[in-house]
Amino acid sequence: MDCCETATFKDQSPEERKRLLHMVVVGGGPTGVEFAGELQDFFENDLKTWMPEIADEFRVTLVEALPSVSCPVIQLTSGRFADTRCRFSLCSPSS
Repeated sequence: MDCCETATFKDQSPEERKRLLHMVVVGGGPTGVEFAGELQDFFENDLKTWMPEIADEFRVTLVEALPSVSCPVIQLTSGRFADTRCRFSLCSPSS
């Protein structure tokens, strides 16, 4: 909530506001997927009422580094959240 409130300050630059309203969830397992979905739900259903001036700028990104472990979960979830602002990203592990 602190990020959301800070984003409403009138002296925030567009870049800072964008950074404050972008939530990243790391881990594409069941818990990460559920948390990302709940976070998006919270933005769509609650924050739009409380802070309509910034509600359309929220973004959620779910990141998974091990595609072989969670690829089916990510594919299923990305299909279910296709009409939301959730973004799913598979990252190749660093060497």
